[in-house]
Amino acid sequence: MKTTFLDRFVLCSLAGLATVMASAAVAQDALPRSGEVALRYTFTNTTTSEFGPVPRGPKAADGISAAGGWMSWLMRADGSSGFGHKLTGKCAMAYRQNPQGFDLVVGNCAYADADGDMLFESFDGLNGKWTGGTGKYEGISGAFEFTDIVMSANAGYEMLAGVKVGSYGLP
Repeated sequence: MKTTFLDRFVLCSLAGLATVMASAAVAQDALPRSGEVALRYTFTNTTTSEFGPVPRGPKAADGISAAGGWMSWLMRADGSSGFGHKLTGKCAMAYRQNPQGFDLVVGNCAYADADGDMLFESFDGLNGKWTGGTGKYEGISGAFEFTDIVMSANAGYEMLAGVKVGSYGLP
């Protein structure tokens, strides 16, 4: 089969268009090197109810200590794509609670996005920090604060939701 100039022109144009589209897709998935974020989160406790809380003293006013494994989801508060959008993960945390609320919460989370890139965080109380990552999150640093916290318990399972507000930076 003999190719004409028009055939070669159409093939080259299609190849060029495919390259431009692929480059645009990569650029769209690339994260800005730094930014402010507001990420909606949900934690669902999957293990604490199995072994229960430990009393910190003989009275209810003494509070409890507990630990558990939690499933977590992150999503950008404004619904846009970008840093922290649609990540799923797992968290391990320990906490102490008294009748007025929590007096200690510490933990770590490991999240993954649809590409398999991972984001790691640690937190102490209402403050957290990004501690590292893989792929697009490699070398990340930054901090956040838990805000707008809503807590609920149903059939022995605790659920937390709120917004993580902070910033991040990439090398």
